[in-house]
Amino acid sequence: MTNRLLIALATAFVAMTGSTAFAQNASGIFCTHPYNPVLLKVVTAHCKIAAKPCGESAAIKDISPVKTSRYLQIPTTPITGIEAITDDTPNYFADAWASAQTVLKPALKTDSPPRDEIGVAINSECGRSVDQMHIHIDCVDPDVWAWLRQHGNDIDEKWKPTYAYMREGDAPFPFQHYRMRWVAGQDLRDINPFHWLLHDLSAKGQTGDYTLGIVGAPAGDAGSHDGQAGFFAFVDATARHTAHAEELLTEQGCDPTAYTP
Repeated sequence: MTNRLLIALATAFVAMTGSTAFAQNASGIFCTHPYNPVLLKVVTAHCKIAAKPCGESAAIKDISPVKTSRYLQIPTTPITGIEAITDDTPNYFADAWASAQTVLKPALKTDSPPRDEIGVAINSECGRSVDQMHIHIDCVDPDVWAWLRQHGNDIDEKWKPTYAYMREGDAPFPFQHYRMRWVAGQDLRDINPFHWLLHDLSAKGQTGDYTLGIVGAPAGDAGSHDGQAGFFAFVDATARHTAHAEELLTEQGCDPTAYTP
């Protein structure tokens, strides 16, 4: 089937239903999302009644009955997703990380959530379901947490495939398709992960193919890199074109007992 015929069929479907958006990403892959402004409407309504000004984005509870600890950091102005980022795009990752310190307290049953049990992630253009940018906030998948505990000190500031850190005898790691790096920092105010795509990874013009996930690196005696606070960053643009770093997060709500050294 030719691209022209696909576009014609997509256009006809939209005309009939008015509900689904078809988009061709930078790699020529067609993505389908239910075009629904509900996330923007929800965050707008939230900010009208919020006790404090929302600023450039706000954290909203996910309505999924399964993802019981999931929040979404949603920009308060329209922006479709990761394919729309520029050098001027606000650092919504910094907002998401700051929100995580508060919204995950009940799920982790502590007033000081351990940074290595927290993650934030944005899916690729074809890996998301709604065309309004949203960054997922949740506890880290316990398998990811355990793997980072084992290998964290080996991970440096250069982008390398995850499998480069595998050791003989290691159990299979389900996220070997990612590239990753470590970066120093207590928070993300001075670290804008979007800039990695635009500059370090030479993805400008193709950012919609990529997904980004950030997991806190522990500080102090439990940490790597001489106890310096930091982050582990994951990036992927898989051949499946449905890259979604959301998979680095727990799918069924936080379980504080899952993070045992």
